[in-house]
Amino acid sequence: LNARSSNPPNAGAFSPRTMALRPLPGHRCPGEKSFQNIFEMTSKLPEDCRAVVNGTPALVHPVVGVVIALAWGAQYAIRIPHQSMGKALERGCKREQDWTGGETTVIEHELGVGWVFGGWAEEEKVWLADVYSELTIVAG
Repeated sequence: LNARSSNPPNAGAFSPRTMALRPLPGHRCPGEKSFQNIFEMTSKLPEDCRAVVNGTPALVHPVVGVVIALAWGAQYAIRIPHQSMGKALERGCKREQDWTGGETTVIEHELGVGWVFGGWAEEEKVWLADVYSELTIVAG
């Protein structure tokens, strides 16, 4: 994950150094838009990447074990290929999230470069597929 520990609001503690992964076949979390959206973003991926990371719904590359998306409270975070970052920001993805309690999370401070809070854009599925492909080549 190449990230520091973080504590997503309302999503439980998340520490990339202590990730516990398990498959999540057919799981749905009614009423949680971010949870549902994470699992619905798999249509462009060649394999089922749904998992739970320390109690948080996520998409994880099944071979290399790298998280490519995760629910984060009422939001969600996704990895974006470097070449697509500008377009992602134009389409509503953002690097900072202001929470109702007045706190602000800067995603790059929490998870590293290449991460954004999702913007509910259809292209996010393609960007996740690109990240998946890049990781597959690296795992080669």
